[in-house]
Amino acid sequence: MKIFLILCLFCFFNIGFGQTHKAVYSFKIEANPITGDTTLKDDVGPLAEDNEYYLYFDKENSYYTSYNVENNTKDMSDALGGCYYPVKYNYNSKKMRHNIEFDKLYIVNYNDVPTWTITNETKEISGYTCIKATGIVNDISNPKKKISC
Repeated sequence: MKIFLILCLFCFFNIGFGQTHKAVYSFKIEANPITGDTTLKDDVGPLAEDNEYYLYFDKENSYYTSYNVENNTKDMSDALGGCYYPVKYNYNSKKMRHNIEFDKLYIVNYNDVPTWTITNETKEISGYTCIKATGIVNDISNPKKKISC
């Protein structure tokens, strides 16, 4: 009986750790805190409030998308939410893949997550103390070219 109970618990925990999880996000657009402009709030705010953003993840991968993208009804809220095209990330290889549309469709594969260098330089922006960080990323159109950011 004891062995049966241990075997059942082992199976239960093993199944629990192999599952895919889902987090649901939403966002609300408000007036620009610096200028008071409400154009974005008025134009895109209702679209954003009607859209949900999903992060599916397990212990190896994550996948970020939205309700609109999953139902082929993309709008500006998907672009602002960062998922006009879904984003995929593999934790083991540290590779992120997402599609970006300019004049044609590019598929961008990040082979590594940039290592940021935090500096001592600070600046006050809208009441927030910001700390300057620098890094290097690959150029989208030429992966062999590096760009400082």
